[in-house]
Amino acid sequence: MSGPSDHRHIVVGIDGSRGALNAAAWATEIAALHRVPLRLLCVHDPSEHEREVEPHHGEHERQRAQDAHRHLTEAADVARHVAASAPTRPGNTEIRMEMRAGTSFTTLLEAADAADLLVLGARNGSSSGSESLVTTAALIARAACPVAVVRAGFRRTGGPVVTGVRSECEPDVLHYAFRYAHRRGTLLRAVHCVLAGPGSSEPGTEHAAGSNEARDLLDTWLEPDEARFPDVVVDPITTETPADVALVRYSSSAELVVVGRGAPHPPRGILGRTATGVFMHAMCPVIFVGPHRRDRYPRA
Repeated sequence: MSGPSDHRHIVVGIDGSRGALNAAAWATEIAALHRVPLRLLCVHDPSEHEREVEPHHGEHERQRAQDAHRHLTEAADVARHVAASAPTRPGNTEIRMEMRAGTSFTTLLEAADAADLLVLGARNGSSSGSESLVTTAALIARAACPVAVVRAGFRRTGGPVVTGVRSECEPDVLHYAFRYAHRRGTLLRAVHCVLAGPGSSEPGTEHAAGSNEARDLLDTWLEPDEARFPDVVVDPITTETPADVALVRYSSSAELVVVGRGAPHPPRGILGRTATGVFMHAMCPVIFVGPHRRDRYPRA
């Protein structure tokens, strides 16, 4: 789909991997929850080098296109199966398939410009998996919209939403987490790390984790969204554990972790320390929120 940016939808990168199928399944539930279309996007890359030196490049391009179509069909079958049993609006989620030629990185970045959320599957192990990690991290850092990463064995429902509360300078992260918890009707666990170590990229405070000052500060940051979403039950936590370690620990029983990407500004496009740790080790789906060029939230 290449429609106008005001058409709300979720984009899933499809590449034939198990991780992509996991992403399609999870994203279908989110699309049903927020009542937006799901766009399955598969990119096949016709190499310019092969065009020049490969006498049968046309045949190879056709094969790549056929493979991309097969990957899309498999992902769409998974999505339709999930949509049919969705707890909200079962079977009503619009599922679109799109195949495009180009580089995956550039095409997914372009797709994120008009999306509410870009969803990517995580790969584990192997050299291709390592390369995929680098590409995924770069997409998280540079995409115009929030980016979700889904690992194998993700927790579908039942756990809390966990979010890292870094400071008052990241309201987008809290706002996104509150909106998701409101829509899902689940507990929001808000974790703030204090007394960050020397040289840490995370802004610490001068308060001990168990002090009244630290808790009062966290309560102050939570207050605006607690007023907007009075139905959301919040479990505020202050800890001296490094933020990435704490969030990974809580991810073991969570439905979702919402965290800031923490990276300064383009053109660097580098994830912050906490975002990198959560990206590498979280045990549930993670949504990385702002500072993007544009942050959009599911409607309440």
